[in-house]
Amino acid sequence: MSKAPSSQWRELVQTSTISLAIVVFTAVFLRLSLGSRSFQVMQPDEAVQFANSLQLRRESGNR
Repeated sequence: MSKAPSSQWRELVQTSTISLAIVVFTAVFLRLSLGSRSFQVMQPDEAVQFANSLQLRRESGNR
C-alpha cells in the first residue's frame, strides 16, 4: 500500500533513539547537577533546554 514502509520504520527508530538519548542525557545531567550543587544554580539556557527536552519527550510519547 505505502511504497516505502521501511523508511517510515527507520524514521520511527531514529525518533525513539533520539528521545532515548535525551532521556539518558537528562538523567545524567540531573544526577551531576544534584550531586555537585543545588538545583537553583541551573543556568537559564540549561533550563530552557531541559524544558524543550521534556516537551520533545511528551510529543514523541503521544505519537
